[in-house]
Amino acid sequence: MKSISATIALVLLALSSLALGQDTLLFINGKEVPAMGIRTDTEQDRLLFTPLKSSKKPIKLYHKKRKKQEAPKLEKKWFIVDGFGIIAPKDVIPGTLVSANETSVEFKQEGQNEVKTYPLEQVLAAWEDGIVLNGAKHKKGFVDYPYGRDGQPYFQKAKREKDVWIFRVFSYYQGPEETVIYRQDTASRDFFLSEAEARAYIFGRRSARRHYESAFSYIGGGLAGGSAAALNYFWAPGPALLFLVVNTSIPVKKIKTGPEDALYKDDPLFVDGYKVQASKRKLRNGLIVAVPAVVGGILVRYFFIQ
Repeated sequence: MKSISATIALVLLALSSLALGQDTLLFINGKEVPAMGIRTDTEQDRLLFTPLKSSKKPIKLYHKKRKKQEAPKLEKKWFIVDGFGIIAPKDVIPGTLVSANETSVEFKQEGQNEVKTYPLEQVLAAWEDGIVLNGAKHKKGFVDYPYGRDGQPYFQKAKREKDVWIFRVFSYYQGPEETVIYRQDTASRDFFLSEAEARAYIFGRRSARRHYESAFSYIGGGLAGGSAAALNYFWAPGPALLFLVVNTSIPVKKIKTGPEDALYKDDPLFVDGYKVQASKRKLRNGLIVAVPAVVGGILVRYFFIQ
């Protein structure tokens, strides 16, 4: 059984370039990206990964609850294949996996005595009691039960594979194991910090991305942008631009963190990183509201005031 399971994992990895389970990339700007299939190309100094996008609604999973002679209910639900993604239940052929290697899969279909051999290029996925052939309806990705999201399963859909310069990534997690990519370079102003110092600074930026919100940026951006209705077209963007500059230049005083930041929240580098990212978020939040508000103000002036 162990050898078959190991071979199944080999088959699944050969079929899709995705690693088993969900991984996470942590960039040097504090951005986290859920991903699968992380690997490095040291010759080109590139890191390749498949980003994941979470579904907005829980997915309906197929549960194998049937009597021996009863056909499964083929509803609009999904069957999970670990390390691969989800597959439509109607495309899952039940039976017994006899053997599998790098070139073919031998499978005995339920209710038949004959053992069939399938070339690997014809097999989409295979495991101990099921096989799926090419042409089946499927989605590559990872089924996640994220904490705090009502305990329902959400699907992390695999997007197109990307590659980035390896120096843009601080580390990546494959399960609980972290692999640090960051290397100190005292001759560079971007990488002069030691690994421990860079971790504190980057964790500060990550914390701001996770926890910092500025309602004032939304409200002020909307009001400043909306004032364009009272000005001529040349000066219309002025109040919004002035607000964005002033609001961004005001230092962040209140730092909101999470329990994962307990070891770093008093570190000066963590605080510096938090404040840098919080300022960027204030600018972003203000722009999100100010730009459409300016456009709306100009339209109001054009159609209703002039």
